[in-house]
Amino acid sequence: MNRRPEDPAGDPVAGHGFDAWDADTERAVGEHFAATLARPGRTVEQFWPAYRLGWDLGHEARGDWAALEPRVRQKWEKGQPGSWEEFREAARWAFELARGRRRAG
Repeated sequence: MNRRPEDPAGDPVAGHGFDAWDADTERAVGEHFAATLARPGRTVEQFWPAYRLGWDLGHEARGDWAALEPRVRQKWEKGQPGSWEEFREAARWAFELARGRRRAG
């Protein structure tokens, strides 16, 4: 599969971490979505921008999630008002995966 999720509006980082995204990472994202975020009417594709955002931040940004989240939320909300709480978990989880705190595959 190895899809490249599109950047969310206002993405504070520009995708360099995505180069490390592989089949194991994609599989882990799909499993995470199915286990924690899937609901009727939701698709993993709707959550790709949030996973992408977290993945890129995990590879590129300095600081931990708690320090980065307020700025990330503000930028996310500019492009997708009122949606951060729905997508936050995907971004946070991918951030931790990129930092090696979670395992892919």
